[in-house]
Amino acid sequence: MHEQFGILGLGAAGSNIANIFENKGYVTMYINTSTEDLNCIKGVHKVVIPGEGAAKDRKRVLQLAMESFGDIVQKIESVLMHKYIVVIFSAGGGTGSGLSTPILKYLTQIGKI
Repeated sequence: MHEQFGILGLGAAGSNIANIFENKGYVTMYINTSTEDLNCIKGVHKVVIPGEGAAKDRKRVLQLAMESFGDIVQKIESVLMHKYIVVIFSAGGGTGSGLSTPILKYLTQIGKI
């Protein structure tokens, strides 16, 4: 099953949960606007969205993400080459909830969800 599913953690909460999957052998990627939060994760594939933190501002996350969305998508495609991608995030109002909509929309369009 590990070879069919890639794990994508968005924001601090999503990354912390995704890290559990990486510890169980899944290929995992982490995306956040906070370098500090990503430094707490011992995972391999980390993407920092430029702008240093969202402070629970979904509009800011969306703006920052759209500025570098092509780079984000390229990194996802280069690491998570699985049949399915499981996306983990919280709806608390920061990077995960702000980034979830465009990421899920993109992954749905390419048939990974």
